Amino acid sequence: MDAIALETYKFRFDLETIQCVHCGESTYDYYDLDAWPYGFADFAYAYERVAANTLEVHGLDASHPHVRLRGAIDDRQSSLHICQMCGWWVAIDSAVLPAAGSQSWLLNLVAPGALMELDVTDMSAPLGEVRRFLRRRYDARRWISPGLLERVVASVFQDLDYHAEATAYSNDGGIDIVLRDAANKRIGVQVKRRGRAIEVEQIRAFLGALMLGGFARGIFLSTSGFQRGAVLAANACRPWATVELVDAQYFFDTLGIAQMRAGIEPEESGFYDTGKPPIFLHSALHLGSI
Repeated sequence: MDAIALETYKFRFDLETIQCVHCGESTYDYYDLDAWPYGFADFAYAYERVAANTLEVHGLDASHPHVRLRGAIDDRQSSLHICQMCGWWVAIDSAVLPAAGSQSWLLNLVAPGALMELDVTDMSAPLGEVRRFLRRRYDARRWISPGLLERVVASVFQDLDYHAEATAYSNDGGIDIVLRDAANKRIGVQVKRRGRAIEVEQIRAFLGALMLGGFARGIFLSTSGFQRGAVLAANACRPWATVELVDAQYFFDTLGIAQMRAGIEPEESGFYDTGKPPIFLHSALHLGSI
């Protein structure tokens, strides 16, 4: 039997309203898990710690009916809780273990998913994993591969009901992504991975690219922000063109909306790929009065 960590899980959370320990978002909850690999023996192993405390506090010996387990599970519920934003998950197994005497013990075991670091300079990184990584480590936008960032942005717009296509060319004044909205109107998008705020000259170059490409609407997305002159230049192009400026915070929020729309099902979370994940004792209490 795999050893259960006798210490409690280092991240504390309320079992009634589970929130992601990384980004604080509420989780989606799924109950009655298939193929949960733990059983009575695992609960009994975790119970040994509870029993030791009970013996010390109440002066009982290990053979006392209030302490000795009957050898079965009275009631049980397993559940999986997934953060739709960053992909963190935790499986919870709660079981009522009856003692031989007039006591029952409620044990809550948790199996948390491990979030791995991701190389965002690797163009082959799966988009779903990159999007989840950015939601919990948004500072990674500063070193993400420009081409990968464009693919992420295109996928976000896809989830927001646009048809998105990354172009085959890219330069400082070019169009990185072409969108089509519900009315089939074309929108030119430029994506800039920048540490400094976008300057007016870059907006002017983008306006030229929109004009040459026949776009009446454009979106300039930056991983930083925009200088005042850049904002004024974007506003001055009306009415012949509409340019929307998307800064780092705006895109972070938009990515969150797209994540919620896309969703993460249990089969996609990685839970079923872990085999027999390490489990921790979250909490334990007796349901009778000793």
